[in-house]
Amino acid sequence: MANIGYLKNEPEKVLGGVALEQIYKEKKNIPADGRRTSPALRKCLSHLKDGDTLHIGSIDDLSTDLVGLKRIIDLLKGKKNTVFSHEENIELSQEGLEVLRVAISFEEKAQKKNLPKLEKVKKRQKPENYTLVIDQAIRRIKSGVPKSVIAKELGVSRQTLYKWLKVREEALKEELAAIRKK
Repeated sequence: MANIGYLKNEPEKVLGGVALEQIYKEKKNIPADGRRTSPALRKCLSHLKDGDTLHIGSIDDLSTDLVGLKRIIDLLKGKKNTVFSHEENIELSQEGLEVLRVAISFEEKAQKKNLPKLEKVKKRQKPENYTLVIDQAIRRIKSGVPKSVIAKELGVSRQTLYKWLKVREEALKEELAAIRKK
């Protein structure tokens, strides 16, 4: 039963001076989501043995979205690991991980119910409510819906969806820059 540490971008002092057998640190800020896990986190998770405690700076260090967090929780539960999050000051045993997993499932279902259906777009035209459609698409992407499914629902190619997302991202950056100037 070892204490293993994982740090995304925090200094080691975040882990509260706990004696750790090994610490895994990210070299770059790589977003970990439902489709990919950062290299240091992958190594850390593969090193964990049954009964080990994983010390992390914060729960959101494990994943940036619910799909990824749920996948990592399933992996940790399979090995009967405990997770201690130092920022939240909480220890998640097997029961705690299961409660967190159920809460994530509940949130995913609630998000899917609350998301409006996307209307198909007329050929070669941006929809009238373009920003609303893209914002809805972004929310669906964050909830774990694949971009290919969203593009199909909109009746556009994936490349078109990617272009729209890029344009929307640039517009949001400009809005943010304008707000910061004020």
